[in-house]
Amino acid sequence: MTATTTPPGWEDILDEGETILWQGQPRPGIVTRGWSFADTAMGIFFMVFSTVWIGMALNITSGFRNPPFFIGIFPLFGGIFFCIGFWNAIGHRFWKSYMLTRTYYTVTSKRAFIATNPPFGGRSLKDYPIGKDSELELIDGDPGSVQFALQTRTASFRRSKASFGGARRTYTSKVPVLFHRIDDARKVYRHLRDVQQDARRR
Repeated sequence: MTATTTPPGWEDILDEGETILWQGQPRPGIVTRGWSFADTAMGIFFMVFSTVWIGMALNITSGFRNPPFFIGIFPLFGGIFFCIGFWNAIGHRFWKSYMLTRTYYTVTSKRAFIATNPPFGGRSLKDYPIGKDSELELIDGDPGSVQFALQTRTASFRRSKASFGGARRTYTSKVPVLFHRIDDARKVYRHLRDVQQDARRR
């Protein structure tokens, strides 16, 4: 969708003079970008390990006529590991693909917006100003994707596992912010470049 007027619901969000240039949604499908072999391998390991756990635990508990409560639920602990493994292997990919159907993209004359409407937790709307230094990148394809920002993520770890008082080491990484799997990626990329050029002229 391309628009030059402010549609209902955007009146209190857009700045004065800011107009909507494009709106759209991701194409449904399995997200393969960023697939981690390590996460998948670890997930499969957890699933195999938990399956063996459950089988052995059921074999042990079957020897009890009236097992104590803890013994009776012992096989269920394997189910926890199985769920963790399934999520790491493929589950999170299906969740991301499902969330694409509840994600909405907007480009204005100043910003890029990503709106999400998850089944729980409430709707969210994030905006990313497009400036002269914005990291724009076209990931061509059918469908394609467009990067328009980089977010910094920070993680801290203790150097010594044996001591809670050990020094902490902080790691930072740059994570791309994108419009994923859109049909008119080149058109959106041109819109964002035009917005960036306008920002450079100001």
